Amino acid sequence: MPTPGVESTGPGGGKFLKSKITITGVYVLIGASTVIYLALLQFWNSGSSTGGQFDTAYYNQSSSKTQMVGLAKVVAQYRTGTREIEQEIGALPQACHGPFSCTKPLCPDSDIPGLVGQRKLNLSEISIAHAEEQIFGPSAGKVRTSVKRANEILLKKLVDPKTGKITNVDWLFDQVLDPDAMNISNYWYLPGGHWKPMNCLPRWKVAILIPFRNRFQHLPIILQYLTPMLQKQLLEFSFFIVEQANQELFNRAMLMNVGFLESLNFTDYDCFVIHDVDHVPIDERNYYGCSSMPRHFISGSDRWNYKLPYKDFFGAVTGLTKANIRSINGFPNVYWGWGGEDDEIYRRVMDAHLKITRDKGDITQYNVIKHHHKSAPAAKDRLALLSTYKRRNGMDGLSNIVYPTPVYDLHTLYTNVSVDIKRIKPHHPTPAPKAGKLAKKITIAGPAMKGGRKEPKTSGRK
Repeated sequence: MPTPGVESTGPGGGKFLKSKITITGVYVLIGASTVIYLALLQFWNSGSSTGGQFDTAYYNQSSSKTQMVGLAKVVAQYRTGTREIEQEIGALPQACHGPFSCTKPLCPDSDIPGLVGQRKLNLSEISIAHAEEQIFGPSAGKVRTSVKRANEILLKKLVDPKTGKITNVDWLFDQVLDPDAMNISNYWYLPGGHWKPMNCLPRWKVAILIPFRNRFQHLPIILQYLTPMLQKQLLEFSFFIVEQANQELFNRAMLMNVGFLESLNFTDYDCFVIHDVDHVPIDERNYYGCSSMPRHFISGSDRWNYKLPYKDFFGAVTGLTKANIRSINGFPNVYWGWGGEDDEIYRRVMDAHLKITRDKGDITQYNVIKHHHKSAPAAKDRLALLSTYKRRNGMDGLSNIVYPTPVYDLHTLYTNVSVDIKRIKPHHPTPAPKAGKLAKKITIAGPAMKGGRKEPKTSGRK
């Protein structure tokens, strides 16, 4: 499986395509420094002179991490355009037969057909079940069954039956979720709200991180609009709801740190979009890919008469690459209550000499869900914290983050990461945790929520 920090195409299904095609193709595994030829196979189809091809989702991944590192490097070259994708199968580099079908084009990142411009949004309250029916259609029942099975498999994979302890599992996509991949509207769907296009090679893998607590009426609405929009944009994407599991003052930025680290248990995302649960994009042309980051996706909302509250505002919907987040030491952990964290993140980005991009005009406008909207109490010390942020820069963020092991709970439209965050003693930095700290407790997904929190059935050990 791929290792963190190396660009990869993402998970495969561990199977070959079954059709009239007979196998004899080239299957190559690339090592870190050598190319290992394991077998010589060739695809042919009766009456076809061009032969068959592998499909990304059915690539049988190697158990050797070293070999997968080499494959990931090849994939990275294709995705970044430093190596051309030949269209004639006889002229393909042999490595192309491994990680993906080289006859597939790269997914476009501009002039994408089918995107709807200014939409009239219906932000009325709906249930999760309603959103599921809208997105999955007649497959909704099968998806729910698949999610339940995936949660059970996840628990079995993580717990050693002999010791009862959590095993060191990397890359939950590859080891746990891929067997339950389903074809939904020309997308590969994996339990927990993970999506990958079938007909082109995605340019970007995007993790949508939604800091969250008690906004269950808003969640189905944002997912109902964002999921089909990102599908139309031909991105590989996942939704992570990062839930604060206590009644302390809400700490949005600390949840962002947790979401960043925990999402990397699943796959190696290119970028992370931090998304308020009540902000819905009006225009599907508001592209959520990873180019031009750090990026502020919002030029205005109906809350502010489709303007921004102030020039340096960097909140609501923001995007950063993994390298961006590392370079600013993640996000501050000290803002308990509403306000202040966005302004400090903006200053961190500026101090790191990163250029924030923000499109102007109608395409990047949002509507805000107004019902069931109760703002968190303001952070009383936010102004004092902002005035002293440079003293904490480098010591407050990923470098000192401490939190109990979260609870993972796969749902149909998202992966819930529930964590009981606490205040951290100041000025005692420790090495940043390894990205993707493994969850020790897994919950079995219950029935669809209809506006209220269902108490999860918790498994595993502390």
